Amino acid sequence: VSADTVVIPAHGPVLSGTDILRMRAMFTNLHLDLAEQLNLGMGPKDIVNMGLLDPYIDDFGDPTLFLDHAHRSIQRAYVPD
Repeated sequence: VSADTVVIPAHGPVLSGTDILRMRAMFTNLHLDLAEQLNLGMGPKDIVNMGLLDPYIDDFGDPTLFLDHAHRSIQRAYVPD
C-alpha cells in the first residue's frame, strides 16, 4: 500500500493509502495494548477508561463499545476455559 493508493469501499468513506496504514498501526497497537492490559488483570471498564483510542475519536467517534467488545474478544482468545 502506498500513500497514493485509493480504496473505494462498498460502504463508508473513500480511503487513501495513508488512511489504511494509519488504521493498521492503530489496530496493531491496540492489540498489543489490550494483550498487555489483559495480562495485568485489567477488565473491560478499565480498558475503556484508559483512553487507548482517544486520539481517534474525531475520526471514528466514541470508542467505548468497540473497546469493550475488543477486550472481551481478546480475552476469549487468550484466556483458557
